[in-house]
Amino acid sequence: SERSRCEKCGFALPITTGPTGGSMINTSDISQSASAENDQPIVSDTFRRLYEAVNGVTDGTLGLGKFKETVAWFEELIKTQVGAVSPLRAEPDASAEVQEAFERAREHFENFKKDMDEAIAEFHAYADDEDKMHLVTGVRTCNRGANELLRMERSLNASGTQGAPPGEEMVG
Repeated sequence: SERSRCEKCGFALPITTGPTGGSMINTSDISQSASAENDQPIVSDTFRRLYEAVNGVTDGTLGLGKFKETVAWFEELIKTQVGAVSPLRAEPDASAEVQEAFERAREHFENFKKDMDEAIAEFHAYADDEDKMHLVTGVRTCNRGANELLRMERSLNASGTQGAPPGEEMVG
């Protein structure tokens, strides 16, 4: 039987029923997934909206055109958020500990960007050929990226700084 949780981090994995149909993602499990360290939900409403579109296109309740619109919306949102956070740097006079925390945060952020690019490419590939494996891969890659984002925020919080500029929230 298929695992419902990642063995390493405990994150809810996408639940698939295979290429014949059914829900690709159990959004209630995703919304209840929590970090073992701080009990914060890992997946925001932004990811939930995307995942619901994946479920809809999988079970036929959402047309391909609406799915493409959701993917375009998600892609634009990610580009905007990446642009807002890309100049992630510690103050020049920050302690070595803060500098190291920012370096770890930058690594997680780069992984997040890579994962989001890969996931979006998978969703576009699905729109081209309707092979449901693109949806499975895209969702798993989004989950991995969401975890990288959480790790970035933890690194910044450990340094006593915040990840997003004041008044802004990453992919929320």
